[in-house]
Amino acid sequence: MAGRVFCFKLVDQIKEPYISLEAATTLRKFNLAITLLLKFGRTTNPTDINEDGQTLVHRLALTPNTELPLQIRFLRTMIKYKFSLTDEDKKYRCVPLHYSCFVTEV
Repeated sequence: MAGRVFCFKLVDQIKEPYISLEAATTLRKFNLAITLLLKFGRTTNPTDINEDGQTLVHRLALTPNTELPLQIRFLRTMIKYKFSLTDEDKKYRCVPLHYSCFVTEV
C-alpha cells in the first residue's frame, strides 16, 4: 500500500498521465496501468501520443500476451475513457490491430 501511495505522489509531481501510463504498459505492469488510468480518469487525453505517434492502445497492442485477462481489462478501461482502436500512429500509419498481429504468436 505504501508503494502505491508513493507512486501516486510521484505521478502527481510529473503532471503527465501519458508518460506514467506508457511506462506501466511497456513494463507490463497492467494492474498499475489500470489503477493509474482510473486515478487520472477523464483528465487523461485519449489522443496523447509518444514520439512515434502511438497512443496507449498502440503500446498495449505491442506488449506480448503475458497477462491476457489484465490486458483485456486495461483495454476495456481505455475504451470506457474513449481511447480509439482505429487511430493510426504517425510513424508507420498502423492501427493497434496491426501491432497486435505482429506481436501475437500463433
